[in-house]
Parts: sequence; structure tokens; C-alpha cells
Amino acid sequence: MWAEVVLGFIFLWALYQVCKKPEGLPPERYPLHIRGWSNENRGIPGLWGLPLVGHVAFPPIPSESKVKSLRKKYGDIFMIRIGTSINVFLCRFDLCKEACAKAEFTNRPCWSIFNMISKGENSGIVGSNGEVWHNGRRFALRHLHSLGMGRSSMVNAIQFEARMMIKIFETRAGLTELDEFMNVSVLNVIWQLVANTRYEIGDASSKKFHELMSEVQKCFDRISIPDFFPWLTKIFPVCVQKKVFAYKEMMDLRNQICTFFKEIIDNHKATLDPANPRDYIDAYLLEMEDSKDDPKSTFTDQDLVSSIWDLFGAGSQTVSYTLRWLIFYMARYPEVQKRMQQEIDKVVPPEIQPSWEDKAKMPYTEATLHELQRIISLISLGVQHCTAEDTEFHGHRIPKGSILYPVSFCSHNDEKYWENPSEFQPERFLENNMFVTHKNGFMPFGVGRRQCLGESLARMEIFIFATSLLQKLTFSPGPDGISLKPMDIPIFNLPKEQKVFISLRA
Repeated sequence: MWAEVVLGFIFLWALYQVCKKPEGLPPERYPLHIRGWSNENRGIPGLWGLPLVGHVAFPPIPSESKVKSLRKKYGDIFMIRIGTSINVFLCRFDLCKEACAKAEFTNRPCWSIFNMISKGENSGIVGSNGEVWHNGRRFALRHLHSLGMGRSSMVNAIQFEARMMIKIFETRAGLTELDEFMNVSVLNVIWQLVANTRYEIGDASSKKFHELMSEVQKCFDRISIPDFFPWLTKIFPVCVQKKVFAYKEMMDLRNQICTFFKEIIDNHKATLDPANPRDYIDAYLLEMEDSKDDPKSTFTDQDLVSSIWDLFGAGSQTVSYTLRWLIFYMARYPEVQKRMQQEIDKVVPPEIQPSWEDKAKMPYTEATLHELQRIISLISLGVQHCTAEDTEFHGHRIPKGSILYPVSFCSHNDEKYWENPSEFQPERFLENNMFVTHKNGFMPFGVGRRQCLGESLARMEIFIFATSLLQKLTFSPGPDGISLKPMDIPIFNLPKEQKVFISLRA
């Protein structure tokens, strides 16, 4: 018994020595010493917390209000040790831009939310690293552009889906909720590029797919716990982990999603014509065949499944949520909605649907859509990066494996770039009634090497859907009003489910 007690004290003493802050450093500085670096390289100010658990909070990723308060206290670069991970928050646009351009900050963290579909395997586009990411991103950009992404050839497809969305809205004139039919219309745009098909509104398969994506979002908090506290997986029995960390739900979701995609891929394999590739999946299958004898090839069945998941998650959900926010903002700011409608009516006859080519003639509409993206900051904390090696950044020591957050909402609310940033003012993107792009402080699609590869398509979709909707419909608050406060979900600023009044324009 005494031997166990002595060993226990030795363990606690060793743990204290490892985790304590070294002497001579300010009490609120990150204490890691990087071999060979001078004391001029300062640690990062922020919250160190307790051994093993760090700064304890749930959910582990802090809210916007928490980030704001810590920025006010520690400055534009600060850290929070969550569990055993160092989380570094960059809260100024120039810092985000500089960091995201550096090769050593290009990696993604090995988080469950990034590699759920691959069971931890390095695959896909959004969460992969190294050659897998380089090859996958280059391939996706090349072939999606050749299939029409961001080009005028996509306009007809987007216009058609916008008309289908409007038809549903017309049948629901009056007080209604914005349900999954909006998701289907947006999903069909990327689905045609990826799989050369589309779903009808109400189709069981598309409805099921969006239910799966929603369930993944609901599990995010619990799924992320072991990413910050990996030692919990060593002490909790498997049966407890399945329940506490949503392992069972996550695996069930993964199996359903993979089955859904594999059925589509198998159908493509059975009908593939090498001389006439129809879509992204066909092009990928041909690339797999061409590189099958190359041991260094990164093109695999698993990588294809992961890539499809990434394209859908990034290519449909973001646009769909932006359009929901647009409707709520139009209902809340009727004067902005009216001015947009007047501009649309002036440029496009009522019997003609707005097109991408009309954008240059609609400066106020373009300004409003940019202001919307700024103020909602849909991915409020940015998509996380991970340091590939010990790095010095602006005089701070950032150790290998640290998680970096290029915080977009801080850039979008920085008074250096935006006067009265909390106010919804489309005019801030206008000069002499001409639309002016803000190159600094504006990062709805991220910045740097990992900037959203579908940005050109997303911009086209948002413009055509928005102008098509406002040409035919007017949105007003329901009896409970309109809330512009987002849902309480880490990282994302998603609109709350609420009713809106829809009226048809004469």
C-alpha cells in the first residue's frame, strides 16, 4: 500500500513539474520553451489553466463573447489551453492574412469533425494535409472549373434551381418557415457538378442527406471533446465513450453517409464512359485508373468519398444559410429590401430572370450581399489551421501542433476597416453609387492557401438566388418579429428557425 502512495506522490510531483509555468515569465504568458530560441521570443498571452484539463469550459471552443473579452484583455493574439491543446486566436485581418499564407500554418488539425468520414485517415479536401491536400485541391479546382464552376455555363443551372425555389415559396405565401426545400435547391447546383444529377423538392434521398448533415452538426460538441482531452479515451471504458463522446451516433452517421455516396460512386463505375466523363466523380475515377500503378498516388476510393462530403458540406450548407440570413435581414430592414427590388426592376424586366451578367448594373444589390456576408460572419471563428512545426510569429513562440483560429468576426467588426461595424449598412460598400470591394478586413471565404476553392461558384449562387427571389417575392416579419441573433453553436453563426411572412410581388 505504501509503495502505491509513494508512487502516487511521485507521479503528482512529476506532473506538476511538467505542467507548471517556468519562473521568470509573466503569469499570463504561454510558457513553452523552444530549444535554440532566445528569450526575446515571447510566449503567447492568454489562459493556461490546470494540468491536463487546461481552461475548462463546455463547449470547449469559446463563444464570440468569450473571444471578444479575451481580446480586450490580451490583445490581437492570445491563446487558450483547452485540455492538452494550445489554441491560438488571431483577431486582426492582417494577422490572419499573413499567417494563412505561411506554409507552416497550412495544415488542418486532426479533429474528428474533419476526418469523421475517413475514420482518421488523411483524405478529402477540407481536412487533409500534405500531398493528399495538394493533389485533391488542384484536381478539384481543375475539373470543377472545366465543368463550369464560376463560369457563365453554370448560370442556367442556378437560375433553374432559383425558379424551383420560388415556386415553393409561392405555394407557401403567407406565414411560413424556411425548411429543407431551400437546401435542396442549393444542393442541386453542386450536385450537378459532382454527380450530374439533381433532386426534386421533397425527394426522400435529398431530405435524408440533409437530415444526416444536421445530425452531424448536433453532435459537434460531444464529438470534439476527445480532440481536446485525448487522455479521457484512456481512462473511460468504451461503453462510456460511446455515450459521452457520441461515438455510436458518429459511426452510425458515418456509415449512412458513406453508404449513400458509395451507391452513387458504384453507379458511376458501372456506367463510366472514359471518352465522355460526365462530372467530378467520373473525372476522379479516370484519374484513379490512370494512377493505379503509382505507389505514391493519393487518389483512392476513400479519398473520393471524403472529397464528395467536403464539396457538399462546403458548397451547399454555406450558401443555403447565407440565403436564410438574407431573407431574415430583408424582413428586418424593409427599406433595404425595397431599394434592392427597385434596382432589380430597373435593370431586369419582370418577365426576365436576373442573371450573373446583370451584377455590374446592380451596385446596391452587390453592396448589400457583401454587407450581409460581413455582418453575419457565417464561420465566425474561421476554419482552423494547425502549425506543422515550432514557429515564430510576430515575436510569439507558437509550438508545433497548435490550433490557429483566423477569427473572421473580429475582422468583420474591426473599426479600423468598418465604421459602426455592428450596424447593417450596405452603403459602406458604395462610393459615388458604385460598388467598391473592400480588400482589407473582409474574409467570408477565408484567406491564404486554404481559401475556399468554391468561392466563385458561391458568389454566383448567392447573387442569382437573391435577385431572383427579390424580383418575385417580398419578405416581412411574422407576429413574433425577426431575430438576428444566431443559434448557440460553436464556430458557426447559423440563423434560428423562425417564421417569416411571404407576399407575392405584382
